[in-house]
Amino acid sequence: MAKILVVDDSAVYRKELVVLLSSDGHLTSEAADGLDALIVARNERPDVVISDILMPSMDGFALVRALREDPSLSATRVIFCTANYNEQETQKLAKTCQVGCVLMKPCDPEAVLKAVDQVLAGVPESSTMRDQEFEQDHLFLLTNKLTETSNALNAANARLSALVDLNLQLATAEDPQILLQGMCAGARSLLGSRYAVLAVIDERAELSRFTTSGIDFGNQTPPPPVVTAGPLSELLMTGHPWRARARKSGDIFSGLPSGYPPASAYLAVRLDIGAHALGWLCVAEKIGANGFDARDERLLSSVGSLASRLYEARSPQI
Repeated sequence: MAKILVVDDSAVYRKELVVLLSSDGHLTSEAADGLDALIVARNERPDVVISDILMPSMDGFALVRALREDPSLSATRVIFCTANYNEQETQKLAKTCQVGCVLMKPCDPEAVLKAVDQVLAGVPESSTMRDQEFEQDHLFLLTNKLTETSNALNAANARLSALVDLNLQLATAEDPQILLQGMCAGARSLLGSRYAVLAVIDERAELSRFTTSGIDFGNQTPPPPVVTAGPLSELLMTGHPWRARARKSGDIFSGLPSGYPPASAYLAVRLDIGAHALGWLCVAEKIGANGFDARDERLLSSVGSLASRLYEARSPQI
């Protein structure tokens, strides 16, 4: 059992770690940023500090430096738990600051507990970095992180704007099939996927309509998706988004007909249309990335909700 201080400006993430560590028998405390953490550490003398890096008031690196400069806290074990950082540069500076481990969010619970055991068993190394060198590397990392955050915010705003534009473009589409085609193509464009498939199922659990975008079937009629088997069928029952990515080279079974291109990554959400009809919207193979992430899932869910609402308004008899 150890005394562990969890430092993160996300209250949700702090609570997740506190619950995990407490269930493993550790005594825990919390802080929302580096300054608060330093006060808590001086009062409670934790054995381990698990800290985010980018935080208000005092970031993770500044916190570790302050701990190392305090004789009563200099031997405190530290674990960084962060997201979207330049991993190589982070590891370099973390090692200099005697940080025992760097975990990348989202963290597997077992990885967190293993990291705690490892740093408790280890012995902190002495630091040899000069103040000027530390400041330069520290500033480099923070600048890169702030740039990434700014870029992510700009990308999110651009996606929101594109979603609004899609709504405006399709709000006047009276033909339900044309509407579905527009939504399918819009989802593919917004998510940056290689292709997309949309299907609507009636109250008899039979395929009512479907459409695709980004798939060239030549002169052949696209084969209809099977709605009674595979992950997309399970999605209809559970209502939970389906996100899958092949861990190694290879393709994932989706349940789509053999005439559809194979893919190593899929993301799909359920469509809830009226009282009796369901459906799903699926995108496959994200261009320029290994798979889809949580932000993609939220965006596709928004597109799915929009598609459901507009389609229901044009199909009052379903």
